[in-house]
Amino acid sequence: MIDTGSAAQVAGGTLTLKATLLAADGSEIKGASFAWKSSDPTIVTVVSASDKAPATTASIMAPVGTYATVQTLAAGAADITATATLADGRRITSVTHLLVQAAPARSYTLVLTPATVVVAAGGAAQIVTVAVRRSDGVEGAGDLTNWSWTCDDASFVATPAADCHSAQVTSPASAYVAGAAVLTACADAPAADRLCANAALSRNASLPPTYTVGGTVSGLASGKSLQLADTNGDTQVVNANGGFTMPTPQQGATPYAVTVAA
Repeated sequence: MIDTGSAAQVAGGTLTLKATLLAADGSEIKGASFAWKSSDPTIVTVVSASDKAPATTASIMAPVGTYATVQTLAAGAADITATATLADGRRITSVTHLLVQAAPARSYTLVLTPATVVVAAGGAAQIVTVAVRRSDGVEGAGDLTNWSWTCDDASFVATPAADCHSAQVTSPASAYVAGAAVLTACADAPAADRLCANAALSRNASLPPTYTVGGTVSGLASGKSLQLADTNGDTQVVNANGGFTMPTPQQGATPYAVTVAA
């Protein structure tokens, strides 16, 4: 008698079979050795046999042991034969018919983490990571190809990592108005399906950047001075050649001028 257990017979799986030799009255006959063989090793192959479960020892010529580990390689049917050899040399054979089903196609789901990202103008980059959930429970990012990262607002910049499994999201200092955008990561699954996932990006309003205005004075005679004025109404007295800076910063993208007032 061969016990196949309750494992599903699906291509790409592994089964442990157990052989038991019974007498006519149903009692178990001890001391027999069991040899295992597959009628079609391209569908089901016997990879190892052992007297302990699960099978851990392999014999190349003929796997021998009470327990056999078989691997299902492809959809189809095959017979697994267990031959019991008794101490007196008698042999008894049992055949189990295995019908192997094709492995179900894997499906993939793309998810971006975090799903909501707040970016500050000119602030530190925020990291967005992609997770690929495969139907068999295995992380499947390595199965996907042709990655792309896009954003529908140019004031948010996404820079993918070398493996494209994450991206840094930034916003330039000049983007000080509030904004929102959608970050999208896409890749091709093995079945040629194009998968995409989104994350929501937002930016709070902030004060525009400011800059100081300065320059260099040259050609000023020793003991002489001059007074500089700018469009803010600031003045600065310069008593020697060299650099100067006007006292009040000005907002970016505004016109300015510095003149010699006196």
